[in-house]
Amino acid sequence: MKIVTRDFDSIDTIIEYKVGTNAQENHNIIDAADPEDIWFHISGCSSCHVICKIPENINDKKILQKIAKQGAVICKANSKYKSYKNVQIDYTKIKNVTKLQTPGSVTVTNLKSVFI
Repeated sequence: MKIVTRDFDSIDTIIEYKVGTNAQENHNIIDAADPEDIWFHISGCSSCHVICKIPENINDKKILQKIAKQGAVICKANSKYKSYKNVQIDYTKIKNVTKLQTPGSVTVTNLKSVFI
């Protein structure tokens, strides 16, 4: 697992993103996540899973959008699609992610998407 941190000017907290570097790690970071953490994945393709823990004191929608966009950027940067343009990154809360038997495979509901 790889950990990437980002410091946002608008909040006094460093945000941590966990990146699964293989299928088993993708499952492991899901297991370690809380239901309200945010999960990121490239839409329709095999890619790393990225999970971001959102501090409880952050509810501002603009800040949450910045945190989500950065998670999508990290997901793309850690994939074979890092040099592509307009890559669709899906994200949702971990509580909407269900692991399947095959490591790294999941089903998800309530997806949102951003293009990076």
